[in-house]
Amino acid sequence: MMMEMFQILLQAVFTFFALLLLTRILGKKQMSHLTFFNIIKKGRIMEKVLQDMRLNLDDVSMLLRSKDVFSVADVEYGILEPNGSLSVLKKAEKETVTRQDMNIQPQNPNHLPTEIITDGKLVQRNLRELNLDRGWVEQQLRMQGIHSIEKVFYAEIQKDGSLYINPRE
Repeated sequence: MMMEMFQILLQAVFTFFALLLLTRILGKKQMSHLTFFNIIKKGRIMEKVLQDMRLNLDDVSMLLRSKDVFSVADVEYGILEPNGSLSVLKKAEKETVTRQDMNIQPQNPNHLPTEIITDGKLVQRNLRELNLDRGWVEQQLRMQGIHSIEKVFYAEIQKDGSLYINPRE
């Protein structure tokens, strides 16, 4: 029993010093480069990296779609992070245009989208926070041809103050 504990302690100490030596030899920058992988570089899939990481093209496509990218041709760099997620830098011409790019003043939302009906029942707490009441909700529903709160599966106030309604089937 004592011999086993000594052996485990010896292995831990050896591993610590091996990692310390490796850090000193490679330097901090080199160690940090070991933590992520460029799987797309300058718009090209790095086949060797995929093989080393045991990834296939379906995996790459899935990771890209999770970043709302549907074509490798739109990507300048794709970096596989240590946690398994993909960081994507799109090509300049494929970047999303912002309001700032178009010199459009942003509009502050009137409301945070908030549910006010769930499963045919009013969410009273949310109505109070929005300074709305049952009468206002019923009026909005009547304007949409719905005559009962119970006939609504889900409804929420949109950021512009309008009401999204999902009637029951």
